[in-house]
Parts: sequence; structure tokens; C-alpha cells
Amino acid sequence: MKQYFLWVMLLLITVLTSCVNELNIDSTSVEEAPERKAAVKINTKYVEISQNIPVSEKDTPDFVGAISYQITRQTPMGMMKVGENNNTPTDDYVDPNDLPTVIEGGASETIFDDGTYESSTIRRINTALSPIFQLYEVPISYQESVTRVDINNGMMYAYNVSDQLLFSKPHQGIDMTEYIAVLDEIIARIEADSLTRSITPIERLQLQAQNSATKRLGEQYTVTEGENGCIIVEKESNKSTTRSLIDGARVKTRVTLSPDASRTLMSERFENDMLVARTRYKYANNDRFKSYLNSKEVSKLNPHKVKTEKLIVGKDGNLKVASTITVYSQNTISFNNN
Repeated sequence: MKQYFLWVMLLLITVLTSCVNELNIDSTSVEEAPERKAAVKINTKYVEISQNIPVSEKDTPDFVGAISYQITRQTPMGMMKVGENNNTPTDDYVDPNDLPTVIEGGASETIFDDGTYESSTIRRINTALSPIFQLYEVPISYQESVTRVDINNGMMYAYNVSDQLLFSKPHQGIDMTEYIAVLDEIIARIEADSLTRSITPIERLQLQAQNSATKRLGEQYTVTEGENGCIIVEKESNKSTTRSLIDGARVKTRVTLSPDASRTLMSERFENDMLVARTRYKYANNDRFKSYLNSKEVSKLNPHKVKTEKLIVGKDGNLKVASTITVYSQNTISFNNN
């Protein structure tokens, strides 16, 4: 199964150059009426590759500690038989999630100063680059599934993979009035972060952690300096949540920030000191990944690559790491309060 993962990594560059930029996400279709102006615009285009990888010393060394825990195993279900046809007897079964799936997606979202919201969102499986569709024909149900949703003018429009309209219906939309009400405060913080401060970023975060810790029972925040001047923010809790893989586990989260606290580099989740989830972020100093305030560039960069790993119990009952790599060709946010 590992060879599939390596194979799809080699295809990543091809996907980015030949597929993502062809997505028809029409950001110009959102029209600003005379009585309203765009307060926030978000535009993204990306390729996502996901696959479940069995836990092992070779492929997932950071998660191998999970093997020593007695984690509840599920009974095999939803497995797919591999063979020339459905009548071919075989002992080999494949969970579709164990094979790489390539998804092309993107969104154009606009929040207006009157609290209204409009968007166009696309999320499509690239069947030519996803191995499961080489083993089986593309199901008819996928051809008629919703892969694009547009919301505007009080209506929602749903389209299939061929951009054919499947249905439309009235849509109340998302009321962003409360968000707009605090937009000036958000913008003020962005502007303040661009100014020289009397205290360092790590000192500022330490003060915030002290205030937060006194308000949350059973949780404790610590802020320390890590390697290369990076800032480490940790939170511990004795409260197990529905997301916990181990019942009654002591949960700790750790976030690694850049030395100036402007970028999140990594987030991790531990249960009883065992790593169960991790997300890593990479940045590129490119106009396609920047934030803007009143058409002027601000210091905040948005990620161009995100890798998420999460420990799970697979449908076959074995421990696996659900791995997702998202590579953006565009990831921009624009704020406007003029």
C-alpha cells in the first residue's frame, strides 16, 4: 500500500500545474449592490491528497507508541473485495480510505458590510489520479453528487461534476452581522501587530496565558521559547472529550508559533503523552498566500501547504494514521473597512 502513497506524491506537481488552475470558481460572479460593500473576501484553490497509512516504525514512527495501548478495535466493515469482478473469490479486501484520494477544490467567499454572505465552493474527486477508480468504475451516484455549491441573492444552487444544475432552493444564508460588528476591532489588531511593541511576542502571549488559565478550571497554559526562537504554547486538561481516542485520557495540546507569533508552524495533540494528531503548516512569501487590509499588504501570511495526521482505528480494526496533504495555489484574505 505504501507504493500508492509514494506514487501519488510524485503526481502532486502534475496535479498542481494542470488541474487546480482549471477549476471554475467564479469570484467575479458576486456583485456588490450600490447599498453594500465587501468587508471580507476569501479566495482559495487547492489540491488535497488523503490516505490511511498503517501504523509502523517505518512509515509512521512518531505514532508507533499507540501500539502499546489497548485501543478499542472495530469489526471489519465497509471493505471492498479486490478481483476481476465481484464474483471473483479472494481473501484480499481493500478499505477505499487506504488508497490515495486526490481532491481538487476551492472557494470564493464574500462577507458584506450589511452582514450578508455569498459564496461559491467546489470540491471534486480527481478520478483519473485516484487509484480506487482504476480498480472500479466511477459509480453513477458520484456523477450525480453535489460537487459545487453557489450561494447568492437568497438562493442556493447545487451542481454536479459536469457543472450541470442539480437543484436550487431558497437559502436564508449566514447572518454575519455580529462578525461585522467586531470587524473594526479585528482590523485594529491587525494594524497593531504591524507596529513596534514595548514587549516581545512571547511576553505578550505569556500574559494572555496567565489570564486564560485563571478562567478555565482544570486547564493550564504555558508559553515557552523553543528551538530557533519559536514560541511554544501548551495547554493541559484532565477532561477527556468526545475526540479522545483513549477513554479518560489526560489531554495536552501544543502549538508552535514563529518567533514573531505571526504564523502557526505546527499543532499537536497528545493523550497520556502519546501523539494522536499533528498538523504542520508551510508558508511561501508570494502574493497568492497573503492577507490584505484596505488593498494594502499586511504581515500575516496564509499557509500554502498543510499536512494533517491523525491516529484512527481503521475499518479493518487496525491502527492507522489518516494523512491529508493540502497544497494551495491560492489562499488570500482581504479586509476592507473603508
